[in-house]
Amino acid sequence: MPAIPPKPKATGDDRNLVNVDEQYIAPGLEDKLRLFWEKNTRLVIATITIVVLLIVGRGIYGHLVAQHEQAVGEAYAAATTDDALKSFIADHPGHALVGVAQLRLADDAYTAGRYTEAKTGYDEALPLLKDTPFAPRTQLGAAAAQLEAGQTAEAVAALKHIVSSATLPKAIRASAAYDLAAQAAEAGHPDEVGPLVEQVINLDPNRNSPVVELALALQARQAAVATPPVSGIPPAPAAQAPATTGLPAFPAPTPPAATK
Repeated sequence: MPAIPPKPKATGDDRNLVNVDEQYIAPGLEDKLRLFWEKNTRLVIATITIVVLLIVGRGIYGHLVAQHEQAVGEAYAAATTDDALKSFIADHPGHALVGVAQLRLADDAYTAGRYTEAKTGYDEALPLLKDTPFAPRTQLGAAAAQLEAGQTAEAVAALKHIVSSATLPKAIRASAAYDLAAQAAEAGHPDEVGPLVEQVINLDPNRNSPVVELALALQARQAAVATPPVSGIPPAPAAQAPATTGLPAFPAPTPPAATK
């Protein structure tokens, strides 16, 4: 019977084995860094390249955006007529300055007595101006135009909302309160005029402001109407206050200077 050869001893993978004896020196930091770079050079270079491209790309994008905004600002500043403003609106849909251009057109329509057109203009401008200081001014314009257009119930509700909104500027709320007082006087509700005039004064304590002067004139007119004549002598005619503030106290926004 033939002899069975002994099993070979497992040798394992000794390709990367390093003889360690008392003279062995462990790799230092420089050796570890060198090994890391040898193994990961391509990955590191690729990562750095991507980061550089992103930074450069953002810089170019920011530069292009700045150039675009400057061009839009210059186009807006050059739009000095209604036709030019309409062309600007058509050429730059969605831009914030389009909202300002629409506000200017709405103001022009209001001043010209085209109240329905003004209301439409204010409504179109408001979404583009909702996060700007022009938003409260646009809200007031829409309500005032609605009141002048004969949509009394809707306008009164909008004006009351403005007056009660503590987040809106006090000057805007005071103007809305005056419009309500003027509407109450015109509708034959003198008992509502006094409290509304007081609201105007509380919101705008400056007695020389146009809105307060209008409110005080309206109050004086109501007092004169309510006072019976003495000894048959008719009272002197009181100064006539306009039905609403309109928007003279808040002039149309002027074109901003083009960004350099």
